[in-house]
Formats: sequence, structure tokens, C-alpha cells
Amino acid sequence: MKPVALFEMLLIALSPVAGRWLSKKGWLPDWISPVVFCYAIGIAAGNFPGLTIDAEVASLAMQGALLLALPLLLFPTDLLGQIRTAGRPLLAFGLCAAAGIFSTALAAWAFRHHLTDSWRLAGMLTGMYTGGTPNMQAIGLALGASENELIAVNAADIFGGGVYLVLLSSFLPGLLLKWLPAYRVAGVAEAAEIGENPRFGARDVLFSAGLAVLVVAGSVGLCLLFTGKLEDIALIILCLTTLGLALSFVPSVRNRPGSFETGEFLLLAFCVALGLQADFAALIETGQGIILFSCLALGGTIILHFLFCRVFGIDRDTCLIASTAGIYGPAFIGQVAAVIGNRRLVFNGIALGLLGYAVGNYLGISLGWLLKWWLIS
Repeated sequence: MKPVALFEMLLIALSPVAGRWLSKKGWLPDWISPVVFCYAIGIAAGNFPGLTIDAEVASLAMQGALLLALPLLLFPTDLLGQIRTAGRPLLAFGLCAAAGIFSTALAAWAFRHHLTDSWRLAGMLTGMYTGGTPNMQAIGLALGASENELIAVNAADIFGGGVYLVLLSSFLPGLLLKWLPAYRVAGVAEAAEIGENPRFGARDVLFSAGLAVLVVAGSVGLCLLFTGKLEDIALIILCLTTLGLALSFVPSVRNRPGSFETGEFLLLAFCVALGLQADFAALIETGQGIILFSCLALGGTIILHFLFCRVFGIDRDTCLIASTAGIYGPAFIGQVAAVIGNRRLVFNGIALGLLGYAVGNYLGISLGWLLKWWLIS
């Protein structure tokens, strides 16, 4: 193996370990999550003066990590249980997804003469505001986004999402109490606290990873069977999502510890590999329109979601937890719940974030195809 390729593989493998360790120790600011850390490491290495990056190695690592991560993130999903018990949080989450679809579609229409791929950006951001970064990355690959487009959308998400997180952690919850009703519990016992993740070992990781490899192989095989070629990434992503969800109905798969954590690790590795391919100078020069598009779509999604919650009588706490689950995924539920002082909604928030992983790919890819037909044909 060439020294450059070896350096890239070590960086891709070790950066997620460093990011998670620093985060666990509390040595990273709140706005620098392990995801942001890994992107930053990849971008810094990819743009370091005099350092040559093998783009083919980074691209293969990026695609392989994402394809394996998707089923691993879906295996622990108790889809039926979440639908049965979510109640009003599920309605609030559905309103967030609807707000995201409407806002991104409107942004795509408004930017149709300025960004030729506005339809694709709308599909990616719909996945972002439904399930978070994994969905956006998968939809971007499925719809044929370039590495620079993925980097630009992620850069916009880091900026816009960081601003929104600061607002969530400061004056926004108090301000929303003037707009939405306060949370009330009527005859419902407080939910049990969320404990530490179950311990898992190498056998659990190997079992889940092996099953994910089979899911990827099966998805590729189905794509080859239906189309006779392997270029249809969208079909492969949809097959991955469907097979991952199908296996989540098997108790021994759903309850296996370590699959979600393994998927998160691969997602962080994906972030490093994607960052390695970013041409930062070109991004600053050509990505400003994408960043503006993303920030406007995010702002529209947040405001429209608050309006929907007002119309449907959703309380402040449920609205904010659903918004956090859709835009950030499960990772920040605990932080926002602590800010608003409501631990009862932690479990529902995490469940909704996991549900977003399941439905985000379907919504984003479908909207992207629909907008492409509407705006281009």
C-alpha cells in the first residue's frame, strides 16, 4: 500500500476514536460534536499545504462506510413500538417533517434559476431535517451529488445548526412559552431515566457488521436483478433502508447491543473521508449559493414547524424535542431536555430520532425526484 493511502486509512480509522474520546471527556465545546470534529480533521488534512490525497481511496472509504452504517443504524429500531407509544410527539415530529418538505421545496423553486441542482439540494435537506446527517449523505449519493455539494451542505448545516443549537440552549425555550402552551402531564407516570448503553463486545460488533455486509450485498444483488447494472445508487439506498428495517423486526437483531454504536463509528469515518475530498478554496468560491440555500431552508423549516405546532396545539416541550430529533437526530435530545427541564420526553425524543433514520431516505429521494420532474421537465 502506498504511504499516502496508508496515511488516509489510518486517519479515517483513528479520527472517530479521537473524536468520541474527546467528546466523552468533555474536552470539546457543545457545538463541536464528534461529527463536526471528524469533518474538520478531514478538511484540514485534505487542504494541508504540500499534502497529497488519493481521491480514489477516500471515495471508496466514504461510500463503503456509509453503505455499511445505514443498516447498522436501523437494526435497533422498534418501529411498531415507537408508532404505538409516541402519541403527540409523533404528531409533532410529523409536523417537523412536513415543514421540512415544504420549506426545502419552496427554496428549490426560489433558487431554480440560480442553482441548477436545487431539486437535489431540497431532497438532501429534507433527509437532513427528518433524520439528520446520515440521511442527507445517503440521499446525496442516491441523487448524484458531488463531493463539493455534500461538503457545502454540511458546512451550512454546521453553521446554521450551530446557531439554532445556541438558540435552543439560551432564550428560545422561554420565548416559545409566549407562543405555545406549557407541557402538562395528565395521569401519566414519569418515564424511567435513560441509563448507560448496554455493554457489548467484539462478538456483538462482528455479528452486526457481518449482517450489515449481507444487507449491502443483498441490496446490490437486488439492484443488479432489477436494473441489470450497479449504477442506480438510489435503488441500492432504498433497498438498504428496507432490508435494515425488515431485520429490525427480528428480536435477536434489534436487541443486539453495539450495532448502533458501530454504525455511528462508520458514519464518523465517512465524515473524515468526505472531508479529505473537499477543495476548501473551491468551496468558498462556488459554495456560497448552496450555503445560503441551506440556511434559508433551515430557517423556514424551524419557523413553519413552530407555526404548525401552534395550529395543532402542541406544547412547547414536545415541539422542541421533535424539532431536535428531526434536525439533529438522537444525539442532542438529552441536552435539549435538560435545558427545558423535562426528562419525561427523553425516551420519545430518542425514539423519534431513530424513526427519522428510517423514513428520511424515502422522503428525501422521493421529493428530489418529484422536484426534478417539476423544475426541469
